[in-house]
Amino acid sequence: MKCFAGQKNTESELEKSNLKNLKESISKKERRSKMYKIIFITCLSIINIFSFIQCGSLLGRAGIMYTTTHNNFRDQQRATGLVRMTNGFSVVTPDSGVGSTHGSCAFMDTCISVSGAIDLRETNTIFLQADLILDHGVTFSSGGNIYGYDRALILNGDLTVPDGKIIHTGGRIVIDGNGHKLILGNSAQLFVDTDATLTLRNLVLQNTRNQPGHPAVQCASSASKLCLDDVELALADDFYFNRGQMFVQNDVAVTGTSAFVYRSCQPSNILADSTFYFDLETTLDFRPSTTGIPNLRAKDLLILQDATSQLYMNGCSLKTTMTGMRLMKGQLIFDNKVTITSAAQLQLKSMGTWITQDYGYMVRATNWSPDGRYLAIGGNTPTSGKELQIYSFSGTSLTLVASLDYGTDPNSEVRSVNWSPDGRYLAIGGAYPTSGNEIQIYKFDGSSLTFLTSQEYGTFVYSVNWSPDGRYLAVGGHLPTSGNELQVYSFNGYVLTLVASKIYGNQLRSVNWSPDGRYLAIGGDHASAIIDDLQIYNFNGSSLVLIASKHLTTNIVTFVRWSPDGYYLVATCVNGVSDKTIQIYKFESSSLTLAASQYLSASGAWSADWRADGKYLAIGCLDPYPGHDELEVYTLQYGPEIYTQAPSNSIVFGNSALGSDYDLNVRVLAGAQVTVDGLLNNDNVN
Repeated sequence: MKCFAGQKNTESELEKSNLKNLKESISKKERRSKMYKIIFITCLSIINIFSFIQCGSLLGRAGIMYTTTHNNFRDQQRATGLVRMTNGFSVVTPDSGVGSTHGSCAFMDTCISVSGAIDLRETNTIFLQADLILDHGVTFSSGGNIYGYDRALILNGDLTVPDGKIIHTGGRIVIDGNGHKLILGNSAQLFVDTDATLTLRNLVLQNTRNQPGHPAVQCASSASKLCLDDVELALADDFYFNRGQMFVQNDVAVTGTSAFVYRSCQPSNILADSTFYFDLETTLDFRPSTTGIPNLRAKDLLILQDATSQLYMNGCSLKTTMTGMRLMKGQLIFDNKVTITSAAQLQLKSMGTWITQDYGYMVRATNWSPDGRYLAIGGNTPTSGKELQIYSFSGTSLTLVASLDYGTDPNSEVRSVNWSPDGRYLAIGGAYPTSGNEIQIYKFDGSSLTFLTSQEYGTFVYSVNWSPDGRYLAVGGHLPTSGNELQVYSFNGYVLTLVASKIYGNQLRSVNWSPDGRYLAIGGDHASAIIDDLQIYNFNGSSLVLIASKHLTTNIVTFVRWSPDGYYLVATCVNGVSDKTIQIYKFESSSLTLAASQYLSASGAWSADWRADGKYLAIGCLDPYPGHDELEVYTLQYGPEIYTQAPSNSIVFGNSALGSDYDLNVRVLAGAQVTVDGLLNNDNVN
């Protein structure tokens, strides 16, 4: 029994020992487990912290980085390497007080495609450092900028730009459609910045509705280029090519029932082995907004590069203005029933009805934005206290969207407002500004104004006006510090630099560039007893030369403005000739001929601006007669030309003066019928 008892005691002690060891072992494991959990949580926290620090950048260098959530890029962040974004991305605007006025820029250097929506917040930018592949269903939910050099957006499906959105392109960008559609919503637009080239390749460009001043594709200036390479322009509305150069490569077709309207002052080319094809019921409307550029007349602006270049007209219409059109070197092919009109220009006959808007005391400045959607006005003693006001325009009504104070002095006034050609900048000038600098430039984003730069003039600035390429700003005023009332500045996007100036002799109240940038019209108080108050100068980039002038008033020429096509010049006056306070003249080389006039106010009209389609004219005045108001928008009526068209300004085939190499091969296919309204001139050698 003792033996068993001793054995039990020994076993009991052993069990206790084992239990103790087991508890200690479990305790160690628990401690190790807890330690591992702590380490894991710490590591996870560190990962999350580093992820937060890198917020937005996607780096697929070691392997494919696959994201299923919508990614936000902040300024200067990037997607690099093997990055696959399946739910789109946004480029986030800098926080208040952070970053510059140009918004944020994200860099794309990935070779894997993107799906989902892309949101650039209207003003932000993606910079392509490699081709960016967009899957089927990708859409831009907002406007913005796409910049890069010799890089492409490659479409794996149709791409849509929503209603009213504008995509700016800079550098040398290609949109390669792979046979898919690039669909532009109502008033949506591709905008080619100054010195940029946009190539549309292997796609169908399908527009919805566009205005003459807001076309489906808009070149900012004469230095912008649009290349069409194997493209179909499926037009649901007229396609206006207002500025810049165009290059047709391979097969480019215009389809639908609308017109391709060529208004650019620059030459465009149908390249070798390429065809510009106009399908049934379409129209080629050739009407450059200029009398020509040096060494190149307006009718010579559509160039067939060599004998293999083709302009193919199939059951469509070809229209030109009184300026005419000359085709050389290549082939002009007629198929089915084609109508040719060589004098489609209409002459201004009269001013019609108007829309009014109350401002307060006096509107001194009016200017339409390039897209026709906004009207900027300026003046003094406004009801709201804001001298600068910007309205959106629906076609029947005006709605205030932005405004600001120019100065706090009781005499502060905005005398001039003018949009840059790309609609991004607004230049204003006036008297008694708070800053002391009469010339001011702002950036406009559709709802607000951001100050960029300013320049002292002297006493009063009456007029500021951008050149068509946005590189120069002409300024006129009174008692300038330099003594020269007319001043021309260059603008690089940041600062103004004086490049040319002229003495006017008295108060210079208005300056305005012609659409081709060759001429500068100015008007004001009588310069002297022997110099007319309306003057037109030629500008070559560094100097000004007077070429035409005219006496319009016994008192003051308050405002001058060229029409969008460059054929007309409107002048507003106080005590004008025959008491006409609004006078519209036709300009031809060095002569001015009265075309229409209107008596609006005994105190005179003080500002005027044409809408981009030439169908409306906005007028600002002081003390209008009963039934009129301070701001009026007139309709304009046009009718047939009364001038005789010279054969040299008709539709001309070839150029015998240059020899047989400049003959045009005209081919009328079997069964085709060509109807001619106007003059044709066969100037081929053979």
